[in-house]
Amino acid sequence: MFPLVPGVDAAGVIDAVGEAVTDFTNGDEVFGMTPAGSYAQYALMPAPVAKPAALSWETAAALPTVGRDTYRALKHLNLTPGQTLLIHGAAGSVGAIAAQLATARGVTVVSTAGTGDLERVTALGVTAVPYGPGWAERVRDAAPQGVDAVFDTSGAGVLPDSVDAAQHGVRFTGMDPPTAPPKPSPNWPPSPPPAS
Repeated sequence: MFPLVPGVDAAGVIDAVGEAVTDFTNGDEVFGMTPAGSYAQYALMPAPVAKPAALSWETAAALPTVGRDTYRALKHLNLTPGQTLLIHGAAGSVGAIAAQLATARGVTVVSTAGTGDLERVTALGVTAVPYGPGWAERVRDAAPQGVDAVFDTSGAGVLPDSVDAAQHGVRFTGMDPPTAPPKPSPNWPPSPPPAS
């Protein structure tokens, strides 16, 4: 319905604060999400975050939604130090944030990426393997111990084949539904671990 102001992510300088606001004041640099559109000269931001001086305005304005989505996905996967995470698409915004947060927590990260992105993804502290035919085998070579979780940021229908690189009880999450019905994997469902 018009008039409509698009956008939810924003970064800027506070021009006015509400009566109950005590954490911020006019002139503070902030970023966050807006309920009524951010493609505007002025926007309402109910829960801003202080913008670090080292963070560019462009990055700050692009961070809220992808940062939130990444945080939710990693919280769902509930990884612990020493575990291995497979990310499909660490070259993208969500995948790149996930890779950095996971490695900072002591998680080993393997990611599929396009050939033009391998160097950039590797610079995030990730073992990068090329997309394309044979990617699952390359992931198995990179993580012979198997992976504990898979985060698909590509939406390219790769989750079923990811089972081949996974351990029993692997956790999956993704950003978008596959564009085509997933093909069955001979290893799904995974067999239970042997009784001890």
